[in-house]
Amino acid sequence: MLKKSNHNKPTVQILLAYHNGSMFIEDQLNSIKNQKDVNVSLSILDDGSSEDEHVFLRSLQSKFNFKLIRKNFSSSTKSFFNLVINDSLKSDFYAFADQDDIWFEDKLILSINALIQNQSDCYSSSFDLFSYGLNKNRFINNTTQKKYDYIFQAPGPGNTFVFSRSVIKDFKIFLQNNKNTFNYHDWILYAYVRSKTKYRWFIDSRSTLLYRQHTTNQQGANIGIIAKKKRLKRIFTHQYYDEIKSLIAILNESHLLNKKGDISIAFILRNLFDLRRSYFECFVIALCVFYSRIFGINKT
Repeated sequence: MLKKSNHNKPTVQILLAYHNGSMFIEDQLNSIKNQKDVNVSLSILDDGSSEDEHVFLRSLQSKFNFKLIRKNFSSSTKSFFNLVINDSLKSDFYAFADQDDIWFEDKLILSINALIQNQSDCYSSSFDLFSYGLNKNRFINNTTQKKYDYIFQAPGPGNTFVFSRSVIKDFKIFLQNNKNTFNYHDWILYAYVRSKTKYRWFIDSRSTLLYRQHTTNQQGANIGIIAKKKRLKRIFTHQYYDEIKSLIAILNESHLLNKKGDISIAFILRNLFDLRRSYFECFVIALCVFYSRIFGINKT
């Protein structure tokens, strides 16, 4: 469990993946620079941006004082993994950042205090969704964690995550041993931490940032009726089913599978209300597994 740092202010290393984000990056960097009661370091990995975009990002280094790395992964997940693997791991805490959000000025210190008060190692929060018109819509995460929710969902977007140095040290080793095996950096970190009995995750109902929704988001926030329909439709796809089985394999949770390598119906029935944080979505997961046995899973 976490203990208070000996420093006057806790140190936080922020890991940010960037790709052609010049339109909004300065808003994000200003909000990081203005964080209260913490000492912040920032590493940015430019993942395959155009030359003009890279030059623009480089021009901001003197103002915002960040370490800049240039790679070409074409994947924000691989960018975040690379940032984790190559960090010196000297800070007290770590945080993921997107290129286009705006953090509240107390985001980091609020998260750290919540970790200490709740004797936890990793933190995620709710957020305020906003767009060009600055119309805000608060998305409140379901904070009630279930026994196996980490197998079937993330705890919220990775841009709300704050986690301890001990977690990232172990997670770095885990990534080095499991390269190119999963597509979501936020979900796999949550799953890894929850699968380890020595770590605890705290999900906060409070919002810590403005999550920008726009046409070039790699992944948007899952809110609203249309988004919920898309999420439920995705549960019945081959991709989602394979992601779950891949995650189970990575975490060595093979007892959740049957002899054919499929998710065990017995496991689903025994743990029906422990599969996701929403009771309704627990039923959807069960229906998905039963459907797959009868009709197979959609390929799209």
